[in-house]
Amino acid sequence: CGTGSVENEQSYLPYRESFKMTVDRYEYSTPNYNDWIYLDETLQFLSSIGFKSVMHRLYELADHLHQGLIESGFRTFRKDKDEYKTAIITFDHEQYTIESIQNALKQKNIVTAIRANRIRIAPHIYNSYEQIDTVIDALNKITLEKKV
Repeated sequence: CGTGSVENEQSYLPYRESFKMTVDRYEYSTPNYNDWIYLDETLQFLSSIGFKSVMHRLYELADHLHQGLIESGFRTFRKDKDEYKTAIITFDHEQYTIESIQNALKQKNIVTAIRANRIRIAPHIYNSYEQIDTVIDALNKITLEKKV
């Protein structure tokens, strides 16, 4: 099935099997063979760096983002135990809607996603500390602007 074959196709989580009542339910999804080429090249690149090095870098960037969010008054939802640790950070703020925060970040060309009614940011190997600081600064400005 294609992604457009289910109800509420823009909402990826939770996964569901509620197919549309229209003919769209029969939408076929053709495999994208180019993605296999990209995946192979990506895995070779990450392997050349070293998967453990990549993992540690992701955790460092995520820790930096997490700390900045906490210091800025945001609530984060992150499991720090080693068996659950991830570089994906989700957060919200008790005074602002996630949509208003996301829209303000989008105006500053900062791309985020909304997942499980929280804002999601996932730093990766190509991100820098300076880029993470840009996100934190933008969030600080959003909360300061809204308080005035």
